[in-house]
Amino acid sequence: LCIITNSIFIGFQTDLAATHLGEDPHLAIYATSLIYTILFIIELVLRIWADGLGSFFLRSKQWHWNYLDALIVGSSIVEVLIDMGLHVDGTDKLQSTSQFRILRIARITRLIRIVRITRIVRFIRALRTMVHQLLSTMKSLIWAILLLFLVIYLFAILFTQAASSYRLEAAFTGTPVP
Repeated sequence: LCIITNSIFIGFQTDLAATHLGEDPHLAIYATSLIYTILFIIELVLRIWADGLGSFFLRSKQWHWNYLDALIVGSSIVEVLIDMGLHVDGTDKLQSTSQFRILRIARITRLIRIVRITRIVRFIRALRTMVHQLLSTMKSLIWAILLLFLVIYLFAILFTQAASSYRLEAAFTGTPVP
């Protein structure tokens, strides 16, 4: 539930940033981001505590997800620290391009949280079946797109030839072309 609501929040935050370019986000955006970061830290710490540090990263069947979760939580912590550093500084504006790049990398890495939604798929049988069917039909979809492209290309050539023929005929007869 937290992953899904965080994904929706990231979409809302992105839309808000795109519609209000150059403006500082509202304090509620920072607070919500901080709350999600704290929730993910608590989740990661509890999972490490339950499995044990060595088992969590090395002997677990889901070790690759565990590393991804640790990377996401780490990048969220870095982003929160950078945001807090900018606000404590009192500037709210990035002073150099290197600060901007670091913040952008941290935010892009945070988008990987959305990938965690794929972990939910294995719990919902109907959704898993639908995803499997979608992936199974990709070959047919590619052929359908290729066929559609060929039809569009064919009509583009047909209309281009017709327009060229009309212009050529108009040039010979002296008729002005609109």
